[in-house]
Amino acid sequence: MRIGKSRLNLTAGIRLSKNIFFGDGISGALAGRGIFGTTSQALAISPQFAQGAATFGTTSAAQLPYLAQGANTFGLDHNATASSATFLFDDYPGATAAYSVRLLSSTYSGPLVRIRKDTGGQPEKDFYPDSNNELSLSSSDGGGTTLGSWIGSNDGYITVWYEQTENSLGLDLEQSSASAQPQIVISGSLNVLNSKASLNFDGSNWLNTVSLDVADGITQPWSVTHIGKSNTATPDAFDGIWANQNLEARLLFDGSTPRNLLIQCNFNGADGAVDTDQHLFNTILDAPNNVAKLYKDNTQQSLSSNTPANRAFRGLILAALNTGGTLASNYQFQEVILYPNELDDINGINTNINDFFTIY
Repeated sequence: MRIGKSRLNLTAGIRLSKNIFFGDGISGALAGRGIFGTTSQALAISPQFAQGAATFGTTSAAQLPYLAQGANTFGLDHNATASSATFLFDDYPGATAAYSVRLLSSTYSGPLVRIRKDTGGQPEKDFYPDSNNELSLSSSDGGGTTLGSWIGSNDGYITVWYEQTENSLGLDLEQSSASAQPQIVISGSLNVLNSKASLNFDGSNWLNTVSLDVADGITQPWSVTHIGKSNTATPDAFDGIWANQNLEARLLFDGSTPRNLLIQCNFNGADGAVDTDQHLFNTILDAPNNVAKLYKDNTQQSLSSNTPANRAFRGLILAALNTGGTLASNYQFQEVILYPNELDDINGINTNINDFFTIY
């Protein structure tokens, strides 16, 4: 379910939040056929801006380089600011599903997450990337209210982790049951790993997408890249990290002592003893070519030699093995990306991720 999303269209005009539309094209918008925001000052960045004194955002001035880049930050809720960020999907497009506490594409204009405030009435709001293109207490709700001011000293829980490719599959990760929602804000403080927001699953929480029809399933090869952290060095045996809705293609902890990671796709793989550090993992499955690979912090791990099962991707479950929360894990996530390939430039993808999250 998508709530409150909007998109920038430079050829047809400027589309803002709440479906407000200005201009008959970017030239018309810049020539002064719309006022964007409420209190921002106009800058004569170009003759077009000087003619119409078009203004963007609510608190900061528009800057043309970021506009040309495809900024997500337009409308009543966002501030258009210059950014030198390298968006992952601008360099490595083609993902089937993607979730993150940062902005992954210069063309995505929707929220990152929907958060429930644990207070009377249990209100919920969407929150967008801040001026640094990530989730923070400065993130806006789409109407000028920041997460920090809205949440106060309360706890906050994730009800929707929005899918950023915006394809037609509708694979937002959701959880409607309050007791099963992962936590993102603790008594007014953002839960973080290495200074970046992190979703905390306590062993009774999980998120899942819808289950795709057979015809919509993604055949192998496919891969799942995620940033994760076990909250305990001794997780329960077979607790799930992520799982495919089509079963028998999932990553979990095994039953050994100490625990190792296990790719369950008729293929067992160990990466050594589980620890409580933040790591970047890539799991690659290509049964037709007898390929199964596991990378940890950009280093390939040794796997046993079983033949992987050929399971199409039919949807995602995080921190459990099924949509009922079976074998839910005590784990944290910051980013999860599924590509319909074997990650031909795995080093480039991992470098982009590590440059932002500083994992290894």
